[in-house]
Amino acid sequence: MNYTLMNIFKSDSPSDMLRDMHRKGKLKELMPEISELEGVIQPEKHHPEGDVLEHSLQVLACMERLTKEPAILYTALVHDVGKGITPKELLPKHHQHEKNGVPIVKRMSQRLRVPENWAESAKYGTLHHGTFHKLLEMRSVKVVDFLYNTSKNPLGIEGLAQLGLCDHRGRNNPDGTHECVEPWLEMWDYLVQHPPLPHERPEDARVRQGNGIKRIQKKYTRGQ
Repeated sequence: MNYTLMNIFKSDSPSDMLRDMHRKGKLKELMPEISELEGVIQPEKHHPEGDVLEHSLQVLACMERLTKEPAILYTALVHDVGKGITPKELLPKHHQHEKNGVPIVKRMSQRLRVPENWAESAKYGTLHHGTFHKLLEMRSVKVVDFLYNTSKNPLGIEGLAQLGLCDHRGRNNPDGTHECVEPWLEMWDYLVQHPPLPHERPEDARVRQGNGIKRIQKKYTRGQ
């Protein structure tokens, strides 16, 4: 494990430490993938905070208010590294930045020798933070799969909800709410309370649970 990185994520404010390192030119030595996000533009309508580096540090600062778990803080910091390789002709949009970010996070994690749970959490959060924002639009059976897959990852149900919330707040909106957090947690509670039945075929269980998820989706989208 990289000693400097561990100290950062054990500090009272990792985001402040990283800002200070960036001002002194030291961040590019430790995590060039993060430092290079400075100046990478985003759609101003959705990102009034500015470039991807500023967004990433705001997301991390938000996460510091919710948890001290280093794996989740690391996930918050790196979730948008895929935007750093968006071709300039496509800017300010960043199509498929989630997918593009996964191999970058994998290489970073290997170089920094982070614990396996940090790496797995970060890869999952990078790939799926955008999916979380679409929760109320997804097919209900896909939501069932998404919930179960998330529950098996070190990031976990609550961790992904926190990442989604902070991704929203990291846009000069530190006290904002996210429309998907409450239904996400309610959906997971529903699956826990309505597990597959004995001798029920997996696909039948998926459809049955999906019907329950659909009712929750309708509850939160009624009137929209």
